[in-house]
Amino acid sequence: MKTKMIWIGIPAILFIIIAFWLVIFFMPLLVICSPGMYLPAIIGSGFANPSINESFIMFISIFSFLIGLSILVPQFRKMYYTFPWLYPYVKVLFIDYIICILTIMIVNFGYTEDGDSRKLLFKILAILFLIVARLVQCVYFKYRKSTALGGQ
Repeated sequence: MKTKMIWIGIPAILFIIIAFWLVIFFMPLLVICSPGMYLPAIIGSGFANPSINESFIMFISIFSFLIGLSILVPQFRKMYYTFPWLYPYVKVLFIDYIICILTIMIVNFGYTEDGDSRKLLFKILAILFLIVARLVQCVYFKYRKSTALGGQ
């Protein structure tokens, strides 16, 4: 029985070591840097870049998979009980990342066709979407507090 518990614990420890640091350090960098990296590249070139959408889909898929695994698998979920601040942190960053991705996709969609008025319109739409989405996120977290797993 004890060796079975050890074999169950090894994947959990490896997951915590790998995914925990990935989510804590890499995800905030993406949330902060992705609009700063990709928006000037799209605006400066004047053309849409479809590979940007593909890379975002890949990143969001990886983070979604890691976050889903960490919540659904009981051995992995223990890290949220060990670090109670981690679950709200992951939840807020994940929503921020989705907002940044959608903003960049709006600008990218606006730059698919040529026309200065269309590009300006989609820049304004992206800025408005970013502001409104962050305000909606703030209101959501004001009324639905993001607590640690287990309600602590």
